[in-house]
Amino acid sequence: MALTILVLRPAAMFSRSLVANQAIAAGFANLVRWQSHWHVVRQTLSFFQNDFAGRVANKVMQVGNALRETVVSSIDAVWYITIYGTSSVILLAGADPLLAVPLLAWFGAYVLLLRHFVPRLRDRARVMSEARSTLTGRIVDSYTNILTVKLFARSREEDAYVREAVDEHTELFRVQLRLVTWFVTLLATMNALLVVVTAGLAVMLAVRGVVAPGAVAMVLPLTWQVVNTSGWVAFQVTSIFENVGVVQESMMTIAQPIALSDRPHAVPL
Repeated sequence: MALTILVLRPAAMFSRSLVANQAIAAGFANLVRWQSHWHVVRQTLSFFQNDFAGRVANKVMQVGNALRETVVSSIDAVWYITIYGTSSVILLAGADPLLAVPLLAWFGAYVLLLRHFVPRLRDRARVMSEARSTLTGRIVDSYTNILTVKLFARSREEDAYVREAVDEHTELFRVQLRLVTWFVTLLATMNALLVVVTAGLAVMLAVRGVVAPGAVAMVLPLTWQVVNTSGWVAFQVTSIFENVGVVQESMMTIAQPIALSDRPHAVPL
């Protein structure tokens, strides 16, 4: 136990931080941004004339961060739930196989809950990303062409142009948060059922002498930790797929093939 607490746990945390913070977070996002910019800046003049400069720039900036968060969250969520979930089932089954049944049923319902909500959150995140890029594009477009706006534009029409994008973004955000509200409510209900059923089962088995009273003391904190962790893991998984939606939406603009390129074997001017 002392070896685990003093050596193995700090070593595991150090390894995780080394991979997530040094190997991935520091350079990965900007590597993706640089590669995206390198491709986008070689597009034709008409590519930029047909879109907002701010909208394109927002996609280049957000895709790197979204990819980084996807990788880091995947490392955290998948590793944590695999280790902790497996060890919890083994400990409960070691006390009595019947105690592991509620947790296994909860895991099954948990997977179904994620399977239902996560793809929908991903799709709504994609729509939200497009609305956010449009809003950014309209604001940046106003600032970029501020001389024209000040000289020739009507303030009421210019304000309405940006306000329309703000209102659209707000409404889409509300739609996304309504889905999150349902997700949180159902997860909280599942967690409450798991605690009550597992605790009641453990007490019943202890009263009948099937398990030792110490098993009850082990089951309650273990189950409570599982339900506390489930919310964090669920939002990590949701964040992964939301970022996947952002990446997919961004790449629809960034990954456009370059329409004008040099002829084969062209000589530099």
